Amino acid sequence: MRRVWAGLPKTIRFGQREENLLMLVPHAELDKLRDGTADEGTWHTITMRLDWGAFMSIDHFDNIEANDQIRSALDAMLSIKDRHKRTGKWGVSGDEFFKIGEALNLTDEMQKQTTRREQEDSLTAMLKLNAALLKEQKK
Repeated sequence: MRRVWAGLPKTIRFGQREENLLMLVPHAELDKLRDGTADEGTWHTITMRLDWGAFMSIDHFDNIEANDQIRSALDAMLSIKDRHKRTGKWGVSGDEFFKIGEALNLTDEMQKQTTRREQEDSLTAMLKLNAALLKEQKK
């Protein structure tokens, strides 16, 4: 059964408060990595935002440099996760912090320049790919 969501049409942009939250929460989570208060949810929040940014850069912008910058930040997130597995602590180096912060800023700018429909298309593509990859891993 397909679920139908009632709400604003995709052609109407959501409110400024919601738009700001989409942008600010990942930055706040990045600060948690720096100050030592991060947890696994922090990692997932930032990684999801960067994944979404990577899909927006591919789907709606012809900018290889932007995609490379986001890929570099995602590589940093993988390093953070690997380090957590070894040490049991969530943290970030200065270089990782800079790369991730810049990529989050880039994602924020892309969000401002895309429509809700374009954002949903990129998010849906990202979620489908992630689901397929998880399914493949379980085999």
